[in-house]
Amino acid sequence: MNVQNVIIIPKNELDKKFETLFKRFDEMEKRLAEKYNANPKKDTKYLTRKETAKLLKISLPTLTSYVKQELIPVKRIGSRVLFLESEVWKAVENIHFKKQLI
Repeated sequence: MNVQNVIIIPKNELDKKFETLFKRFDEMEKRLAEKYNANPKKDTKYLTRKETAKLLKISLPTLTSYVKQELIPVKRIGSRVLFLESEVWKAVENIHFKKQLI
């Protein structure tokens, strides 16, 4: 004889449980991204010169200087100059780390 247990849960309670579960997954994803310096959502976002300067709170001439010093990597697509957001943040971390060593 095969006996199965069936639990009946109201839809609103089930929705709340799933919502809690999804929030926990989001929190775990954020923690893992922070731990391993990875954020897949940012890996493909390109920024213009103006957006990058605004993000870093620096002037366009300062950004140009950083690019010439090869402190921040740049992508050239045709005549456009673009910055991969994840690479910008990595460069900022490297610059900050080097300043701590001095």
